[in-house]
Amino acid sequence: IDERLTGHTLPINNIIFPEEESMLPGAPRKYRNGVHKGLDFFHKKNSKGDIEAVESMDTIVATQSGNIIRADRDYSPMTKTEYEEITSYNQSHPVTYVDRDFGGRQIWIQHENGVMTCSNHLSSIHSKIKTGYRIKKGEILGKAGNSGLSGESLGSSERTHLHFEVWIDGEFLGKGLKSADIKKLFQFFFTE
Repeated sequence: IDERLTGHTLPINNIIFPEEESMLPGAPRKYRNGVHKGLDFFHKKNSKGDIEAVESMDTIVATQSGNIIRADRDYSPMTKTEYEEITSYNQSHPVTYVDRDFGGRQIWIQHENGVMTCSNHLSSIHSKIKTGYRIKKGEILGKAGNSGLSGESLGSSERTHLHFEVWIDGEFLGKGLKSADIKKLFQFFFTE
């Protein structure tokens, strides 16, 4: 395992690693130009050890120290019409790292040695998080949410979760790998 891909903490306390292939990098997505590029975290364990859904009050932290290179502080929710228009456009046009897509409110962190992480669908961003800010591992980024998704455009909390991407040398982690290999790779990634 590349040493750059170890030593990160989990982005939400007691988060449960996704088991379903559809929630892993490389899964087919019509609305994501054919491919999902991250992990979808929908569940966590509470203080009693019971499994529950991620909620918009759940705090997201930096998995490793780095520099904030994008923080969507001026994000505004999509309307239902905008959501439908972007859905239609994205089915036939490649997009990455754009202002209005299904990632919603996002924070991107440039770590050391060509590693970058991205947190999507946030409901809010902590007041100190701005482009250029040097963040420490475990420091608060914001709160989980469903920004950029149909639930937000309809005013509901439907599909609240954290979409979390890891990029290394310009490519998303897990590209071209089988789901078992992706799960194993991320076990190393989230090992402090």
